[in-house]
Amino acid sequence: MPLFSFSSSSEQKIRHALSSEPLGPYNSELLDLSILTFEPRKMETVCDVLEKKLIKILLQAHKSSFPKVDHLTRSRSLSTKNSHSFAPPQRSHTFSPQKRQNEFVSQLVTLKCLTVIVYLCQWGSGSFMNWLRLKYTSIVQPLATLAFSPTYASAIYAKVDAVVRFCEDDDALRVSRDSLDNMRLEMRFGGSERLAARSLDGTGQPPLVKLSPKQF
Repeated sequence: MPLFSFSSSSEQKIRHALSSEPLGPYNSELLDLSILTFEPRKMETVCDVLEKKLIKILLQAHKSSFPKVDHLTRSRSLSTKNSHSFAPPQRSHTFSPQKRQNEFVSQLVTLKCLTVIVYLCQWGSGSFMNWLRLKYTSIVQPLATLAFSPTYASAIYAKVDAVVRFCEDDDALRVSRDSLDNMRLEMRFGGSERLAARSLDGTGQPPLVKLSPKQF
């Protein structure tokens, strides 16, 4: 069936981007995923895999004996507007080698999920942002209450910070997307060609398709 075929292809792409391999996701994979978010059924597949991965990670963390940050303290920082800075908490290092390896894999996948989400915030569809804004308090924000190894902690907390900011601050999201549009324009045009392109619509803005504020 055609439906099964493209759903399977979409699922393979997102699962490959979130694999436990030490490298990735690559730029080409992220670009492919951003394109999928403009097709509703394919976007649903991407979002479903992301949600299930993060829910599984959170459930495993709650079942483990790993130390966690005080929930109220971290929640206060998350609820403070324009103040989403998370300091990595301390964690224990008394676990068996196998358990520690499993945790490192889980943390790597966590980082990959967040990397994909941040990229899709900046390059994906307005529909993806609508979905994320319904889900981020349950699948992204709680990650800020968990303790991670020094290898991944800073990167994970920084990406949680970015996702929360993009979900709660329309201006921050718009500025980020606009700056990336401008960067893309710089790569396509140079000098007078760039200036000419920017003057095409008479506003001085790059002649690129942008999401309307209503989509945020």
